Order: sequence, then structure tokens, then C-alpha cells
Amino acid sequence: MADRTDAYLLMRSLVADRDWRRAAQRCEAMLQWLAERSGQDVDRWAAAGLLAFSDATLTAENPAARGRVAAEQARAGGFDRELARALEDCYQPTAGADGLADALAVALALSAEQLAIEVAGLNARAKLARQRLALTNQEIDQMIAAADLCTRAKV
Repeated sequence: MADRTDAYLLMRSLVADRDWRRAAQRCEAMLQWLAERSGQDVDRWAAAGLLAFSDATLTAENPAARGRVAAEQARAGGFDRELARALEDCYQPTAGADGLADALAVALALSAEQLAIEVAGLNARAKLARQRLALTNQEIDQMIAAADLCTRAKV
């Protein structure tokens, strides 16, 4: 099965823009923080964070395809169905309460916001996900700080 390293290599091969790569690495760091907090598989969630921005370039002209394209790339790259489904569901405001999809929605929105990148429709989904995950403002600040620490050396 594909792992975090495979996700990183796939993201790098698909995303040429430095800002989008930084956003992916921020998202990865936030997902790692959330996985540790909730007792989830840290490497698997980190891989999802990296892959969440893998479709940014391919969907630039069709933002409605975000998530669906990332899910297709994940499946083609050997990632499991649940991870691919979370990549697709994280953009859907009516999606079920899947923990990884909710975590992705929050981390995607925060990562994009921190780098002043627009991701259509994500803020409403992230707000709902944040409520379901019961994340406080303090926890959001901690997650952002953790991402800042992790990404300084990586960029």
C-alpha cells in the first residue's frame, strides 16, 4: 500500500507552484497534529494532507472538480478507498461525519488561508467540520503553530 513518502512524491510531480506545495505541507502538518490528538494513523493522515492539494494545478480552470480529481489521483497512486473518499468528501458541504474528511476540510481551509490562496466553497465545509470535530480556537492556534514549525524547514 502507498505511504506518506509516495504521497509526497505524487504531490511534487503534480504541483509545480511553490505556494501550493507549501499549502500541501502545511496541510500535512495540521493533519499530523489532528491525528495525534485523536489517536488516528499519523502517517496515513499526513499522506491525505499532502494529497489534498495534488489536484490544485489540474483543477485551476474547474474548481468544482477539486477533491474528485485528488481522489482519482490517490486511487491511481495506490492509496486505499477510504483515503480517496475522504479527499473527495472534504469539499462536500453535505458529506457525512467521517473524521478524516472533516480533518481535511479544516486543515485545507486553514492552510489555504495562511497562504492567501482561494479554494472555492471550502470555508463553509470547514466550519461544519470544525464543529463536528469540536475544535476550539486554542486548538486551531496550536494546529497552526505546529504547521508553522514543521514547514519552516521544508519549504
